[in-house]
Amino acid sequence: MASDLRISGVEPESIVDGPGFRYVIFTQGCPHHCPGCHNPQTHDFAGGKVADIPAILAEIQSDPLLQGVTFSGGEPFCQPAPLCAIARAVKGGMEETVGAIAGESPEILMETASMGEIEQDISWTPELRAPVRKGDVIGRITYSAKGETVAQVDITAAGDVEKISFSSAFTYLLHSFLGL
Repeated sequence: MASDLRISGVEPESIVDGPGFRYVIFTQGCPHHCPGCHNPQTHDFAGGKVADIPAILAEIQSDPLLQGVTFSGGEPFCQPAPLCAIARAVKGGMEETVGAIAGESPEILMETASMGEIEQDISWTPELRAPVRKGDVIGRITYSAKGETVAQVDITAAGDVEKISFSSAFTYLLHSFLGL
């Protein structure tokens, strides 16, 4: 499995963090400190605890009511490797969410780091709906220093998400209820 994952905690069956019943992993560490943040206890990168990833995966896979996994925070994009590993491990069946990949941080950030603190702003495409194709731009990370934009990186879909049809929903439900 990928590197360690530092988390604030988990919510095994949330109904407020995405569509349907969701397993929510609250990552620990966030550089943004947004005004009015709902989870300020997740800001400290040294806080929380190191997650037992196999135990989290076992808990996710044992709950037939779950309709997806939500990565919340903290800032999940600060820990991409372990979260991608979790996403790959739970992926299967009909997709209800789309994974996201951010491009590599631009080289220019190393040069501009001497200008002061680098800030990042993450924006998403609102109301993203299927079908989504691998590589579609679904958001953007904007890096700035001293109030000036120094780089932008597109966030793209990690894979295809097909539009649900009656037959695919029926097949999914049949498999879920019969344990096929």
